[in-house]
Amino acid sequence: MTRSALITLSGFSFPVVASAGAEDRARGIAARTERAHRWMTGVFGFSPLVKLHVLGPDDWADLARRSVYGFPHPGADGIAIFVAATDSPLFDSALEILLADLPASERPAFDAVYGSPPELGRFVDLLSLHELAHLFHLQVPFDIPRRWVQELFCNVALQGYLAEVEPDQLPVLETLARAALHIRPDRMPVHELERMDDADELNYSWYEFQLHTAAIGIWQAGGRDLLRRMYDRLHTDFTAGVATDLDSIHSTIGDVERGWPA
Repeated sequence: MTRSALITLSGFSFPVVASAGAEDRARGIAARTERAHRWMTGVFGFSPLVKLHVLGPDDWADLARRSVYGFPHPGADGIAIFVAATDSPLFDSALEILLADLPASERPAFDAVYGSPPELGRFVDLLSLHELAHLFHLQVPFDIPRRWVQELFCNVALQGYLAEVEPDQLPVLETLARAALHIRPDRMPVHELERMDDADELNYSWYEFQLHTAAIGIWQAGGRDLLRRMYDRLHTDFTAGVATDLDSIHSTIGDVERGWPA
């Protein structure tokens, strides 16, 4: 996809821009992001601004904050969301690592969700919702100082939206995350929980897969009430300048640290 004037898509409650040729994919991502925005607003009692960018490689190089194409992320302004309009080498590499360690007995179930050979486009398109969840703390604003806790929060929000609004999409999200549990930590240059910020994009994706599997259990343990309690406590403790006692929110959150990687 070559560089051209960005296309502005109408019909959404927030601005949506796409690289030329990516309009259909962008509309699908935008419609889901809009639904998730309504759902998260209902959970958190706050409605952030959003500007969704669905970009090809050349536009990504010009506009996105992260240099590696396809790595979804929020913009520096805490409003923009950047996601890829095409398949990216990043997720091709993640898939290669995952399949190398996936037991042969689990491959048929994996292929049943993603196809044979597997294609991760439907999984990647869900990740705009993880980035959307970041806007709900960035625009309050409050920070979540421990990176893994911040990312875990966003994964619980993503899991919760799908569980309540689009449960048919849960296999697309969960199958990859659970399959990644088979990746040996020693294959990752960085794998300690508190060193997530030191990881490159591919290594970082491994962290996200691990954290999403934990998010599944956290959501199942307490649903939207637990998600809201997590949000409120992280906000309150940041404002008070104190470290959050994760077990006091729910033991499943503390279990992530105790059992890492699990």
